[in-house]
Amino acid sequence: MKFDFIAETNFLIYIHEGNEFVKPFLEYNFGISFISEVELLGYKGILETEEILLNALVKDCFLVK
Repeated sequence: MKFDFIAETNFLIYIHEGNEFVKPFLEYNFGISFISEVELLGYKGILETEEILLNALVKDCFLVK
């Protein structure tokens, strides 16, 4: 799969929070690193509902290993 850029963890958090700043970038295909996945889902205080939403977000991205 071709992707336009590799997103970092804060970018993914902004998407999750609905930040308008990242909206223009959602038109592009982007990948995420395994490290970003771990940082997102490994947060100690994560709620189950947040984990479900973040897992869905991760699955929509191309994972760069």
